[in-house]
Amino acid sequence: SLERIHQELVQRETEIYTKSFLEFIKGAWPICEPGSPFMNGYHIEAIAEHLQACANGEINKLLINIAPRHGKSTLCSVLFPAWLWTQSPSERMLFGSYALQLAMRDSTRTRRLITEEWYRERWPHLVMTTDQATKANFELTTTGQRQITSVGGPTTGIGGTTLVLDDPLNMKDADSAIVRENTITWIREAFSTRLNPGRQIQVCVMQRLH
Repeated sequence: SLERIHQELVQRETEIYTKSFLEFIKGAWPICEPGSPFMNGYHIEAIAEHLQACANGEINKLLINIAPRHGKSTLCSVLFPAWLWTQSPSERMLFGSYALQLAMRDSTRTRRLITEEWYRERWPHLVMTTDQATKANFELTTTGQRQITSVGGPTTGIGGTTLVLDDPLNMKDADSAIVRENTITWIREAFSTRLNPGRQIQVCVMQRLH
């Protein structure tokens, strides 16, 4: 029947998407970016390969320097956490940016993705809890969690085994030695100390500003 064929197709896709972050990107892109057709490129493959190496425990600290408008936030802050849960349903993640509204934007996009039918049909066990489902902080019934903060913002009581810093410095502040030093200090003394016991992944993605 058509229903059986559909279920078999979904099962095959689920196996492929769960195994490969790059294939997950291709499958989820129309859901995440409906107005922009997916265009593969060397930088996307490189980012996907390195983030998958983080998930596999081959890389603990990853720095990605890339020019603006190359999809870095979509890949690292929106799609990566949604895919990482397919590997590790209890993964707890903390995301930060120089502006809380940017971190909130990407958290909302991840939240929207995992509630879409495309995602729910393939990973029905990854469901948000009803009591912890805000845009800034939501949790799965599998205990997976996604939280956000901003550079200079509070970090007490939050953390995870995966920390992702997306654009820690505003381009307008790149020439300020004081802002640069304050950002570095916050990363060293606050953000990086939020790691929970476990494999401990740290990712920083940004354009090179100084």
